[in-house]
Amino acid sequence: MSGPKSKLIEDAEIEPGKVEVTRTVDSPPEKVWEALTDPEKVIGWFGALSSPLVVGQSTRLDFGDGDFFSLNTRLIQPPYRLQYEWRFLGIGPLDTITWETTPKNKSSLVKVTDTEPERTHEAARLLRQGWIDFTNRLVKYLRKGKPARYPWRHEFDACIELGRNRVGVWDTLFQPGAQTRWLPLGASDLKEGADLIIEDGLEPSAFRLREVLFIPPSQVRLEITHEDWLCPTQCSLLLSPRREDFLLSVNHNGWEAISSQEDYQKRERTRFSLLWISALQRARQLIG
Repeated sequence: MSGPKSKLIEDAEIEPGKVEVTRTVDSPPEKVWEALTDPEKVIGWFGALSSPLVVGQSTRLDFGDGDFFSLNTRLIQPPYRLQYEWRFLGIGPLDTITWETTPKNKSSLVKVTDTEPERTHEAARLLRQGWIDFTNRLVKYLRKGKPARYPWRHEFDACIELGRNRVGVWDTLFQPGAQTRWLPLGASDLKEGADLIIEDGLEPSAFRLREVLFIPPSQVRLEITHEDWLCPTQCSLLLSPRREDFLLSVNHNGWEAISSQEDYQKRERTRFSLLWISALQRARQLIG
């Protein structure tokens, strides 16, 4: 909750393919519309738009920590309805985001709907929590007119759809000799003591793998570290079948523990974001 004049309307059940969050906010639709579409205001609670929203044109919603959405606007009906499609990190499943604002006395009823047919129930539950957080920030921004964004996100996650070929996906990605075709490894195998390489001109560039655990046919767990880091980070690569395809996911966390310097934590997270985006794209090419 974000105050007496902001009410989160709970859904009785979560429908995986369509996540909805509805709020009553103490602002007229015109003010809500500005907060949803004006780049100078969107950055105050959501992220940085690379360009204004225009139907049929693409833009980028950037969070400044390696996370972003590639966004294409489909519908603009000020001040009541806005719709766009986006992919997280430019590679995730295609989601359709619809904002609907309805006048309610001197306030507004604001509903956001996030639609993606292949989404699992667990993914929908986590996504709904994310939208509750974002709409909390929208409400706070509208009420106070002050920045309400989080500085950066400590968790990193990414995923990519691998298509409809269900035969031999695990072996194609994780058998010896195949791993270097999509992972930037300094050795021939994904194993303890091998290095992940980031070629971006910054140092450090080689990161050591520890405690690599294969759990076929669905998961690899490992730690990634460097001698300059205070603690290793924890990473998992997860292969999940869905109704129509496979999803390859990366979860890489522990950034707040690698250093006492927050700028350094954020920098390393951003570098690995680019590494994992490229790796997932190569994995999809390898699967074909």
